[in-house]
Amino acid sequence: GRAYATTVEWKTTRFCAQLPANFEGTILIPLSRLYSGTDMNKSTAWTDNRTPWTKLGFHVNCEESNSVDFRYVFLTNETLPEVAPIPDDVDFNITNPEYSYTDEQRITPFWSSNIMYNECLSMEENNGGNIIGKLLFVPTRIISVVDAKLQNEYVEGKDYRWIEGTNQIEWLEGSSIPYFYNGALSGLKENGTPVNDYPNWDSEARCRLAGVLYCADKFLWEKQIAVTYEYDQSQVEANGIVYTQQQSDRLPNTTKKLANNESLKVLFYGDSIFAGGDASSGRGREPMMPTMDVLMAEYLRTISSGTITFDNISVGGWTVENGLAALQPGGYAGKDYSQYSGYDLLMLSFGMNNAGTSAESFKATTQEIVETIKEKNPNIEVILVSCICPNPAAAGFYGNQQYFGAALQELADENGYAFVDMFAVHKKILEFKNYSATTGNGINHPNDWLIRIYAQNILSAMVEFE
Repeated sequence: GRAYATTVEWKTTRFCAQLPANFEGTILIPLSRLYSGTDMNKSTAWTDNRTPWTKLGFHVNCEESNSVDFRYVFLTNETLPEVAPIPDDVDFNITNPEYSYTDEQRITPFWSSNIMYNECLSMEENNGGNIIGKLLFVPTRIISVVDAKLQNEYVEGKDYRWIEGTNQIEWLEGSSIPYFYNGALSGLKENGTPVNDYPNWDSEARCRLAGVLYCADKFLWEKQIAVTYEYDQSQVEANGIVYTQQQSDRLPNTTKKLANNESLKVLFYGDSIFAGGDASSGRGREPMMPTMDVLMAEYLRTISSGTITFDNISVGGWTVENGLAALQPGGYAGKDYSQYSGYDLLMLSFGMNNAGTSAESFKATTQEIVETIKEKNPNIEVILVSCICPNPAAAGFYGNQQYFGAALQELADENGYAFVDMFAVHKKILEFKNYSATTGNGINHPNDWLIRIYAQNILSAMVEFE
C-alpha cells in the first residue's frame, strides 16, 4: 500500500511505519514483513529467507503513555490487486508529525473547532512589492503550510513568515511558494501587457474575461497553498462570521430517516457550482477532493447505515429559468427531468448565471421549480442554497446575485423550506481574505476549500455535528 500520512522507514530490514498523533486510517503490511519468532528483536531474524510461519504478529511501540487503537485486523495470503503506480512527478514530502487531514477533519465545520484544516491561502504581490497572503482568522499557532496538492510542506523562516498578531503570512525572498505577481489577477502578463481575451486561451490555459484573469489550470491553482492553524474560536462571533444553523424542524422527514438508518434519496440540482465546478477531482489533479455532493453523501453515510443516494442533475451554465424548463415534458437542451420521482430531499441552487434577473423573478421561478418537482415528489423536503459571490472585479458578473439571498430567505420562511445563504457566507469571508484564495477559476467557481465550506453549511442545516 501507499503511506500518504506517515513516514515509513526500513530499520535492519524491518518495515516501520511512524504514525502521526491521532492517525486514523489503514496500514497494509505484506506477509513477508511478519514474524512471530522469540528472537524477533534481533536483526538476524529479519532476513528475506523466512521459515514457514504458524502465528502472525507485529510489534507496536508508542511514545510515553500514548496508545494505538486497532478496530479491525484483516489477514490474507492472497495477492491483492496492484495499486496504480505513483506518477513520476508526484513527490510526497510532508514529514510534519502534527500535520493531519482526515475525511472527518475535511468536513467538520470550521466554526465548531479551534483548528482550521488546510485553509486556502494565496500570496499576492502588492504595489509596494510585498507579497502577502491572508487567513480567515488570526492564528494562535501555525501548524503547517503545504502546497496546493497537499504533498509538500513549506518551511517557516525559509519560505514564509507569519506576522504574529495578524492574519497575514509573508512570502520570503528565495521562497519556493508560488505567488501572483502584481497584475496577474487582472489578466496581465509579467511585462504588464494583457493576456489573450476570452475565449483565446494561451499556453498556460489562461485568458482575460471582464477585466480579470480567467483560468482553472495550474497558473491559478498552484498558488492556492493550504494552511492548518489553531485559532481562538471567539473570533467567529467577534468577526461576525456567517454560518448556517441547524434547521431540522424544517426537515423532519430527513432527520427521522437519518436517525432511524432509513434510506434517503437526494435530488441535487443547480448550475456549474453544484455540478462540480472546479473541484480538484473534477479536474483530475491532486488532492482529488470529491465534488460537493459526494462530500456530503460520504459524511451522511458515516452517521447513518441507511442507503444514502445523491442524484446530481446539475448543468453548468444554466440559469434558474433553464432549470425550470428542464422539468417540463420534453425538457431543455437535451435534459428531460420531468419524470424524476421518489426523492426525499431536494437541494436546489441556481443564481450565479442570473446576474441580470430581478430578485422577484428569481424567487418566483425558484418556487415554480420546487412546485414542479413536488408534482412527482409530493413529500419531498427542500433546502434552498444561494450562490457564492462572483468576482467583484469582473465587470458584468457581479449583479443581482447579491439580492437573491434575501429573496430565497423569504421563500423559505413562507413555505417552511430550509435555507443556506452561501452568498452571505462568502461575502463575509471576503472581508478577511483575497478572492483569489476562494475561487476555482478566477470568476465564479469555488475552489476545494470553498466547496468544503459549502458542504459544511448545507450539512449543518440538516444535522448536528458532534
